Amino acid sequence: MTSSAKAIPDNAVERETISHGVESSSLIKSGRATLTCYDLPDETDLFLIAITYELTAQPWIPVKGTDGSTTQKLPVAFASEVGYRKLEEEGSLENDDARLEFLGRDTVDEIKDCYKVRVVPKKHDKWEAIFWYHPSVPGIGWAKVEFTLRNVPIVSSVSATTRWNGTVSP
Repeated sequence: MTSSAKAIPDNAVERETISHGVESSSLIKSGRATLTCYDLPDETDLFLIAITYELTAQPWIPVKGTDGSTTQKLPVAFASEVGYRKLEEEGSLENDDARLEFLGRDTVDEIKDCYKVRVVPKKHDKWEAIFWYHPSVPGIGWAKVEFTLRNVPIVSSVSATTRWNGTVSP
């Protein structure tokens, strides 16, 4: 993931956006995130996921909030369950931008048998994420995301957990 929505190419074709709510934690009071999937006409073997987030800090944290966006290119196989099955068989996969690691299967709320995957960017250390994929979740298929933002003023890093709230935008 890169740290700017400017990383979305002008010719990218938006497929679908899903909304996630952010769970409360020791540092985060509330928030929301949107996950948008884009086709990349110039890179047919890849697609782009854009995550926009708004996090509200707990009242005792002297940071007003952390808002931002980030993008990540993934192999087109991860636009469906095909890529996750392959990842489960191989354990890990890499491209020029990221390393994907299969962490097992898990249940998220009432969604059983989700693929649990860690994505580690190779070009920077600004963030890291674990997500739970299930084919019944629209768009990118991520039912839950745990991400850690690094280099946050005052607190050094912030971790947030988001869950799909059932909202889809075409």
